[in-house]
Amino acid sequence: MFTAALENLSLLQSFATDFIDDLDTDVPTVRCGSSVFSSIAVTLINGLLNLHLGVRNKEYSLRGKSNAPYFTLSDRKQSPMIPLPDEFEHVDAGLRNRTMTGHEASRIVFVSRKKLGPPWHWKSWKAARARVLGTHCETCGAGKEAILYVQHTFRVPRVKPYIEQAKKEFESKEPQPDYRPALYEEYAEIKNAVVPVLRDCCPICASLSIQFRKKAATWICNGSVGGHYCAHVFATPAQKPGTTANQRRAVKAEIYEAYHRKLLARKYDWMRDAMLAWISDMRRYLSLRDTKTLCKRCAFLEDMTDAKPCRSCGFAYPKNETVCPDCGEQEIDTARCPL
Repeated sequence: MFTAALENLSLLQSFATDFIDDLDTDVPTVRCGSSVFSSIAVTLINGLLNLHLGVRNKEYSLRGKSNAPYFTLSDRKQSPMIPLPDEFEHVDAGLRNRTMTGHEASRIVFVSRKKLGPPWHWKSWKAARARVLGTHCETCGAGKEAILYVQHTFRVPRVKPYIEQAKKEFESKEPQPDYRPALYEEYAEIKNAVVPVLRDCCPICASLSIQFRKKAATWICNGSVGGHYCAHVFATPAQKPGTTANQRRAVKAEIYEAYHRKLLARKYDWMRDAMLAWISDMRRYLSLRDTKTLCKRCAFLEDMTDAKPCRSCGFAYPKNETVCPDCGEQEIDTARCPL
């Protein structure tokens, strides 16, 4: 049975290859009955079609034409989107739902960026680059013989400028009411709500820092009185009201939650605004819609200099000039006369 299945798959693959070679580029869809081909055959032939038609820049489907192509080089708006990392998605959701402060978000973003590295080192970026990269330089027209790059016209956003801008805008607004007096009152209520328990202590200095010694069967005080070590040895400890370590941890957690709620309830959080703006521009950068294909020389001229190459002789001259000073060729308006 397994051998027969392999033979059928080989036949299907051979049929699909011959079928692709005979395809007319004007045919928008390819249909076939489900009674003839199984779902495995449909998947196989669709894969071969995608492999072949990725070069032709057309879209075909065995089950009918879809609403829109996933990617076409002629339409930058439908360029493949690099997914935003889960760490950044978590930060974005937390800021929008107001379950995370701006400073908490900035710490997560800092650690995540250090861990992930620059976007052009991600596997998802490399996969998307293969789809976006064109066949010629959009500035000088160099073809496959040149080394081609995907050039971003919208640079990767840095976090610091967004923080500085948000802080400047925050300082220009009216000052918010001080939330600290009400917060300190809530702190006091949390501490007063704790019911102390009787705990063993030193009978001399009443310190709770005492230790039982098993061999001597006595207690020793590790507390200090007036800057001096008590070191009192006793057989039976005294008792006094005090809080346990678990109670102190619970109080600390409640105090932090109260502080966190106050921060989240603030009307203006400049760090929150900065991180949301940064994430929004990072999404735009990862969408790859602000990209173009350039050769190595043109990419260098655009990034590192204020010059552009002549499309006739290749001479580099300032961007604000329209006539090449070397050959006298008039600059071509690429917007009206695309390559």
